[in-house]
Amino acid sequence: MKIAIDITPLKQENLSGVGKYLKEILSRLLILDQKNKYFLISFGRKNKDVIVNLKSEDAELIHYNIPSKLMFIQSLFFNWPKLNIDIFWLPNFNICHLKNKSVKLISTIHDLSFIKYPQFLNWSRRLWHKFICPKKIIQRSDKLIAVSENTALDLQNIYHVPTDKIIVSPLGVNQKFKKITDQEYLQQIKDKYQIKNDFIFFVGTKEPRKNILAILKAFKKIDSEIDLLILGPAGWKENIWRNYYQDLPQKIKQRIKILDYCPEKDLPALYNLAKVFVWPSFYEGFGLPVLEALACGCPVISSNNSSLPEVVKNNALLIEAFDIEDLCQALKQLLFNKEFYSFYKNKEFNQEYYNNWDKAAERLLGLFR
Repeated sequence: MKIAIDITPLKQENLSGVGKYLKEILSRLLILDQKNKYFLISFGRKNKDVIVNLKSEDAELIHYNIPSKLMFIQSLFFNWPKLNIDIFWLPNFNICHLKNKSVKLISTIHDLSFIKYPQFLNWSRRLWHKFICPKKIIQRSDKLIAVSENTALDLQNIYHVPTDKIIVSPLGVNQKFKKITDQEYLQQIKDKYQIKNDFIFFVGTKEPRKNILAILKAFKKIDSEIDLLILGPAGWKENIWRNYYQDLPQKIKQRIKILDYCPEKDLPALYNLAKVFVWPSFYEGFGLPVLEALACGCPVISSNNSSLPEVVKNNALLIEAFDIEDLCQALKQLLFNKEFYSFYKNKEFNQEYYNNWDKAAERLLGLFR
């Protein structure tokens, strides 16, 4: 069979959660499947020079040096690019106007945040979702892969998708996310990022849904010498939390470090070094960073909404995302109560999560057959 895959999420210097998902699944899929021919498709001008390292004799990389808006028009009105394929896997919502009904479409749905919380999107992202027509993609898909039970329920409740059309395939965690005992290496990372004190850690795109403003407000209320590290690519509608940050007293502001990027290889060490990981998101399809933090032995404070209780189970301190005082009290409990902190620090990580990427790749291959 001839199988096409949209790998546009891999054409980034700093991979998002979707990019990590695609990288983990695809690297395994190309090893598992030695029979089918793969066409790995991407588009865009800004990302044309980003190299995707996927080695397989059965895979052909095809990049269309075309802006997304033009790609959308050509796809919609001219049924382009014309590909002689049997299956198309869409690992996230993107441009997809398959006119040929004989082509099997499999789509991965990470979340429906654009429906649940449209106020968190800027105008260009709202327009983009109108362009790509998620509802049509869901209706056209032969099978849908939901990354959590919560996303599967959202698909059923919002789009009335029958349960037999949905396959739930949870995300996993890479083996590199684990407890690190090499103190010399950890010190090198501390020196590299000029870390001098214990710190509260956040990782994620700096968008409104991640609730960074609540982190800053709670941090301001804590009477402690602890620092705060906010790490993640630039998002949108950042002015609200950045204005709050700029107005903070200098003695608080100097304890906050904001980074847009760190190499992926440094991330496990930063999780290991963190005193607490905070994730007060308003809504998640899965929430991969909380899993990475738990794998590294870092106590986690997470929201109690959407997929997050399903992912962390009883291994994290759950809070109400809309209640800043709730987050503040959770931080104080972990930072000032040694017994309470030790309880979460010594939680045993579920090793099954390390196998989830293999299982997900096998499930996907099963859908191809």
